[in-house]
Amino acid sequence: MVSFTQLLTFLAASVAVASPVSFSDNGEGIIEIRAGDDVYVCKAGSSNSGALYGEIKLADAMRDVAAAKITKGSSGYPKPFGNLGNVMNFASGCSSDVWELPVLPGGKAYNYKARKGGNSPGPIRVFYNKNLQFCGIGAKEKADGSGNPHNCALKPKAEDKGKGKGKDKGKGKGKASA
Repeated sequence: MVSFTQLLTFLAASVAVASPVSFSDNGEGIIEIRAGDDVYVCKAGSSNSGALYGEIKLADAMRDVAAAKITKGSSGYPKPFGNLGNVMNFASGCSSDVWELPVLPGGKAYNYKARKGGNSPGPIRVFYNKNLQFCGIGAKEKADGSGNPHNCALKPKAEDKGKGKGKDKGKGKGKASA
């Protein structure tokens, strides 16, 4: 016979395995991300249809957010993002107090603590709110980081190919734990 304590232990372990990975942010909230396989494809142009800038793993972007929070470094990032003209489509919970932080392809973190000289932020950004909740990943129109940003496309997973999935462009994710 299984005891009540054993059953509760089993249930707690099951929930822990199926739950999102969490990063603490020193008491200001919790960043939650999926166990890490979401990838965003970022391209030039106003509609993410130009030359490839790179692919960004959500787990890498949120690792960078967990480190930077909303404290501006010598680079000027992270910084508030006004979303003038609603050029970005954000997840729910991201209507105000949105921040932007450069993210680099290949998982390398942008050094937000270093001055901009020789420390190019590139064209790709992760957007999040003051509670460090994921809002989206976007790219600037031009490779030099100029122009309005646009949403990067969520890369379809292998099991989604051919099913028309994977193009939510960052909408409806809420916390990055989807």
